[in-house]
Amino acid sequence: MIGRRKFLTLLGGAAVVALFLVGGIWLYRTTTPADVTSAVVQPDPPRADKAKSAADAEAQRKAEEAEQQRLAAAKAEEERKAKAAADAEEKRKAAEAEQQRLAAVRAEEDRKAKAEQAERERLAAAKAEEDAKAKVAAVNRGLAYSAKKDYDRAIAEYNEAIKLDPKYATAFNNRGVAYFLKKDYDLAMADYNEAIRLDPKYAHAFHNRGLTYLSKKDYDLAIANYSEAIKLDPKYVDAFYNRGLAYHLKNDLDRTIADYSEAIKLDPNYASAFYWRGKAKQMKGDASGGAADISKAKELDPTVGN
Repeated sequence: MIGRRKFLTLLGGAAVVALFLVGGIWLYRTTTPADVTSAVVQPDPPRADKAKSAADAEAQRKAEEAEQQRLAAAKAEEERKAKAAADAEEKRKAAEAEQQRLAAVRAEEDRKAKAEQAERERLAAAKAEEDAKAKVAAVNRGLAYSAKKDYDRAIAEYNEAIKLDPKYATAFNNRGVAYFLKKDYDLAMADYNEAIRLDPKYAHAFHNRGLTYLSKKDYDLAIANYSEAIKLDPKYVDAFYNRGLAYHLKNDLDRTIADYSEAIKLDPNYASAFYWRGKAKQMKGDASGGAADISKAKELDPTVGN
């Protein structure tokens, strides 16, 4: 009841604690044997306030926990992104390093390939130079043997030159001359043909082929080849002389005399040209002119016409 006091006295050592229940509130007083202190009020909060405080505390705890989780997730995402970026950078650097390594390997391979190619070219050039010297030496030996009328050995030397250089027109021409001097006209003709095929402007080969046709008594083809030789070399004395001889054999005396005269113009000491021009003049009825040419020929070469 309101107004009623309940109290309880507790003895604690020398002190006395008195508890009073007044209007639902407990009051206590501590006394000592000497004096008494003032009372202190301890309220008992209502249960609704406690529940709200507990709910607020739980909400705060959950909010803090959610924020911690959010921050942890954000940090984890940042760490994941940082790791992914680091991994990507590492891969990029590794790929770049691999590209540089491969480029260096390719560069080294290219350097070696170029060095090997340069060495091959150097060796090829050295061999070509050696072969060039060797083929010229073989042709010169062939000429020396031909001068000694040793045509078989001359042909063997020309064969060696052709082996060293299958496109050596001079060797084919000279071998043709050796065959011609052996009176093997078909083989001579084959070599002259090859020389002309290799070098279409080879005046000597045309002239020599003309000689072969002349020996085969094919005067028209002989004249055609001599004419081609003269076209390529307008100062080719022997081509004029031999074309004159072909005309002479065809009894075309005017062209004969004209070609012999051109040969003499190019070489005033050409004894055979004087001799045969003299003969052609005599055949035309110019006895004195013919005699004069023959006399000049004998003056230049006493053996001419023998």
